[in-house]
Amino acid sequence: MQMINPKSLKASLLLTLILAINSLTQGGNTRAILERMEAKVDTLVDFSTRFVQRMSYSLSGKVKSFEGRLYLKRPGKFRIETKDYAFVSDACTLWVFSARNQQVTIYQADSAPPSLNPYSTLLDFRKEYELDTLMIRSGSDKKMIYLQLHPKDKGYIKLLEIWCDGEDLLPRRLRYVDNVDNLVDFKFEEIAFDKGISDSLFIYRPPKGIEVMDMRRGYEE
Repeated sequence: MQMINPKSLKASLLLTLILAINSLTQGGNTRAILERMEAKVDTLVDFSTRFVQRMSYSLSGKVKSFEGRLYLKRPGKFRIETKDYAFVSDACTLWVFSARNQQVTIYQADSAPPSLNPYSTLLDFRKEYELDTLMIRSGSDKKMIYLQLHPKDKGYIKLLEIWCDGEDLLPRRLRYVDNVDNLVDFKFEEIAFDKGISDSLFIYRPPKGIEVMDMRRGYEE
């Protein structure tokens, strides 16, 4: 039987204790950061940003990029505008406009696909996702909080990553892998919050000549 070196045993126990203390400290820091982020989001009234989206398709290898603007207002209102599409909701109704088809489709907001709701990934991600990793990353001019998460229930998104500003705690980048392994990457600029965005921005009024498909009633107008 091999004898245990007392010095080695002491060193091993000391290392184990240091790692345990470090783990507990990191866990406490993680909880504190998440609590700060949740407090920030809970008090947020409205939010707007310009975004650039890059989508990499897993099967074809093609990459598509476009930009637009995003507006959010609690409770549940949002407006997403690009050159080709608009998604607008007043939390009761969702309007989806396609410039190519010259058509707007109307849904009940609570029956729309989860992928069309920006709250679940951008602000209220703790309700839908479990945290895997949280790290503080220092850049050239500011600190960023990096989060990697997975969904609590199987759905449209398999993996979610979010980069938040270390000071205002709001997202600057979001990236996810969907259920067919496409990679979708958003970068956010010109961020503003609590500016008193009007409720009228979250109601879509189709121009004349646009085809309207009202899925709430199951027929076309």
